[in-house]
Amino acid sequence: DYESGVAVSASPITPPEFGAWYGSVIAAADLYTGVLKWNITDTDTIYSSSTSVADHGKFAICMMNRHWNAYSLIDGRKLWESEKADYPWGFGWGYTVGSAYGKLFGLAYDGVYAFNWDDGTIAWKFSAGDAGYETPYNTWSWMSSPQIADGKVYVGNGEHSPTTPITRGWRLFCIDAFTGEGIWNITGGMTSGAVSDGYLTADNRYDGYMYVFG
Repeated sequence: DYESGVAVSASPITPPEFGAWYGSVIAAADLYTGVLKWNITDTDTIYSSSTSVADHGKFAICMMNRHWNAYSLIDGRKLWESEKADYPWGFGWGYTVGSAYGKLFGLAYDGVYAFNWDDGTIAWKFSAGDAGYETPYNTWSWMSSPQIADGKVYVGNGEHSPTTPITRGWRLFCIDAFTGEGIWNITGGMTSGAVSDGYLTADNRYDGYMYVFG
């Protein structure tokens, strides 16, 4: 968080007797001096360090059990544990995160979730609908990094390791960042790219082209 002048790093703990992640170490440093500000151990296990985000004087990260945790950037105190994502497919998240307009945006297997930075409550959830038998979980998964601009979230369906043949029916969505309502979408296995001067770029793994939207 450049405004607070604090950088945070989170890592999972792997006890030898478990051979798997159990618990997390979270540490913060002063961006100007490099001095360690605090270092805590939490029994909650992080989902992935790539879901880390610092904003609004807080550090938030996705945890294993369908929720996110937020900590104070000042002293590492745990400030809230979010409401849980829906069972069962709210357990799996894209390795990415977004933050804007007082909300934290997380991408799960069953939808895009917007959490309130104040208290971790779910402001809204956007679903791409029922995938039928096109996916193993009947939902459209999300993986690409969200791009946020002009009160909108641009994000596409995707997978960490797409199957062959590739899943049909993926789309790129434009979602209202405040209400969670869908504004428009277009078919394509697209990952949203740069947003600038009223244009959005997106690559399409279905046909190998890059697209530019106004």
